[in-house]
Amino acid sequence: MERDASKNLLVDAIWDVLDLIIEKPGSAQARHRALRTTGGHSVWLVPVHGLYEDEVWVVLWQPRNDDALIAYIGPADFRPGRV
Repeated sequence: MERDASKNLLVDAIWDVLDLIIEKPGSAQARHRALRTTGGHSVWLVPVHGLYEDEVWVVLWQPRNDDALIAYIGPADFRPGRV
């Protein structure tokens, strides 16, 4: 994606979210919405802002000690068969 100039806004917005998660993992913005996996674990959903209405992306992540496990970066409709 970084090689495609038409995706610059999307790439920059994703990096902004990743920076937020790394720098302020306990903030309300980095923990915008909690989801539960089928195994009962919490996953945090953070919307990727600054995109077009028809192209909403999200980042799903989990805290891992002092790190963050990024589970998903992609379209907001990530249900099986939809991506």
